[in-house]
Amino acid sequence: MRIILSGGWGFGNLGDDAILLASIKILKWKYPLSNIVVLTNNVKETEQILLDQSEIEIEESIFKKKFGDVRINVSMNISLKIKQYIKRKINKYEIKVKNAIKSDLLLNEICSEQNADAIESFKYLCESASLYIMSGGGYLNEWTEMAIAKYIESTIANKQGLKCYLIGQTIGPFISKGSFSVAKKICSLMHGIFYRDVESINDTKNMGIECQEEAIPDLALYEESFYRKKKQIVVVPFRKDIMDNIDNLCENIKRISQSNDSKIIVAVTQLWYEQIGIALFVYNSLIYRDVCAELFIPKNVFELQQVLGESRLVISQNLHGLIMAYRSNTPVISLNADRKFVTFMNMIYASNLIIEPKYVTKYNLCDLCEKALKNHKESEMKLFIDQIKSTIDKTLS
Repeated sequence: MRIILSGGWGFGNLGDDAILLASIKILKWKYPLSNIVVLTNNVKETEQILLDQSEIEIEESIFKKKFGDVRINVSMNISLKIKQYIKRKINKYEIKVKNAIKSDLLLNEICSEQNADAIESFKYLCESASLYIMSGGGYLNEWTEMAIAKYIESTIANKQGLKCYLIGQTIGPFISKGSFSVAKKICSLMHGIFYRDVESINDTKNMGIECQEEAIPDLALYEESFYRKKKQIVVVPFRKDIMDNIDNLCENIKRISQSNDSKIIVAVTQLWYEQIGIALFVYNSLIYRDVCAELFIPKNVFELQQVLGESRLVISQNLHGLIMAYRSNTPVISLNADRKFVTFMNMIYASNLIIEPKYVTKYNLCDLCEKALKNHKESEMKLFIDQIKSTIDKTLS
């Protein structure tokens, strides 16, 4: 059996890379004799992640062939990129999308002559494949270019007779009717769907499309990691709103560092200019207040996993900062209350450990951290792994 595995890989998003590794592991468990073809936006980047899995084929995605490099990552020449970024103002920085297109385009308009090579090469891939699997995390939303690319892939795969599945995803939230329409078309082509959050299930039901009734753990929770803990606490800033209440945030982090005799590591999970800029702002704010802090920009998902796994506590605004910490049995605090965060924190019985940056006062984040450390229970990884296996078995039957 040949399986085409599609996702959000090759964009410098280390959380998505964790999903990729877990997805391959799951598929090898389900189909031990299968050949897996991974579609990516950056072949070289993905090759580095899969160095020890030479049997995996890696091909450029439709997205890459159609839109080029939309998300700018900084996995190469990091120090130079940072110096260049510091000269910019974070709140004015915007990633310019190449070849932007309207969200209401139909497939026959998309598949024009300029896309003929991309279409034909994907059709050729499909000729020898049995399954097309669109794995997590969450890119069927207002990221129009990605949704269009996935629509092209899933439509061709479906027409070529492949069974198509959407697994471990988050869809939405939707602002425009066009984005909702494209996502609905993609979902309608699937032979099976399961999500990692409740709201995506509700959105799909509102489309009139069947899917798994229960939210399933993020696929990255299929892998467990073990590290010896060090005297360090990791903070993962992600959004610009963290800068709006930086005084209270830094005051809390300073108290946490002192009370636990721990160094603070400010880490990024996405190698994008904006995320590195935000991390720099938080790091410099801590240094200004005499906090023992370090800025950590991992080269890959493995380095990120190690620093999260070795930490006593992780405070994160990014979902996979939380997930990769949890799977290493590290206590977590969520600085984000978006729906996928709430679902995850509910799954690990930590809904009381969510606080958005705007609600941080002089002491309350510090109190939450002490609570997380004091009441921490061993991660229930076996339960999550069994849940994922059971759902994969049922969905891909």
